[in-house]
Amino acid sequence: MIELLRLCGFGPQEIESDLSRVEEVFHRLGITADDMDQAKRRLAKYYDLDLMGVRKILRLQMKQLLNLVLAREEGKKKIIYGFMAPGIDPIGLALMQRSTEVYVTLPVQHFLNVLGFMFGKLVPVLQAAEKKWLKAGGVAHCAHVKTILGLFELDLIPKPDLLITSGFLCETAPKTIELLHEFYDLPTYCCDGCRDIASMDDP
Repeated sequence: MIELLRLCGFGPQEIESDLSRVEEVFHRLGITADDMDQAKRRLAKYYDLDLMGVRKILRLQMKQLLNLVLAREEGKKKIIYGFMAPGIDPIGLALMQRSTEVYVTLPVQHFLNVLGFMFGKLVPVLQAAEKKWLKAGGVAHCAHVKTILGLFELDLIPKPDLLITSGFLCETAPKTIELLHEFYDLPTYCCDGCRDIASMDDP
């Protein structure tokens, strides 16, 4: 585990301070010693670890995953998730600068980057979504839609106080959070209406 954290750009002091958090999150996600060995092989094969910038990006992705999974336990009173919502990052950073009790993030990205690309363990999350309502073969839903549903279904992330999306990227996003609201009683908000994909004549 320590070697993996070093590869991801964690320094000695940070490894010491974050090690218990990493152990807790890895335990919840079912990440084993074999998975960590696979992650090291994937990092060596697909990432240029000689570049400090690459390792810093990996560190940030890992830190975001830790913060996400442990948000409630670590004192976040208000949690807001963006789902396919362009522009949520600067808004979220502004909110978090004003209060240490607020946490705003894009949960799908962290799980795609760490659990998926690094560990190769996203399949159970996607399968959980397909068992719930995104049946395989009917409609080719994207990994974003399946991942957000799978994360809630497997209880891998805390339930948010608000789930925000936009109809700007695709019309599936607002339809998805409507269903998430019904299944999990999540407060949701769509900051843009559904696009008319057939005509694409929206302003």
